[in-house]
Amino acid sequence: MDRKTATFIEQIKNRFNQFNIIHQVMEGYCNIENPHLEELFVCDYQISIWLQNNRLGHQDLYMYLNKEEDLSLVAVKTTHTTPKLLEICQQLGTLYGVPFKSIIKSKSERDCYYFIF
Repeated sequence: MDRKTATFIEQIKNRFNQFNIIHQVMEGYCNIENPHLEELFVCDYQISIWLQNNRLGHQDLYMYLNKEEDLSLVAVKTTHTTPKLLEICQQLGTLYGVPFKSIIKSKSERDCYYFIF
C-alpha cells in the first residue's frame, strides 16, 4: 500500500475511534472510468465505507485505488457532504491529511463530491 493511501486510511480510522462512529467496510475489484467527471480517472480497486451519520462532514466514503500501482489513491467520493467540510478542505488543500489535486461536484448525485488525488 502506498504512503498516501496508508495515511488516508489511518486518519479515517482515527476519526472513527475519536467520535465512536459505527461503520461498515466493503472492498473489491472494480473497473471504473467515470465519463461524468470533467477529469477522468481510472481505477481497478474500490473500498466503500458506509456510515450511519455525517458527523465527519460526509456520510458514505468511496476510495478508488490502483491495485497495480501498490494501491495508490486515485480519488475519493463523499456523499451528503457538508459545506463546512468543503470549506475546510479547500482551505487546507487536504482530505484527512492527504493533499488532493481538485474537488469535483457530482453532476448526477446531490451533495456528492469527488476528491481527485
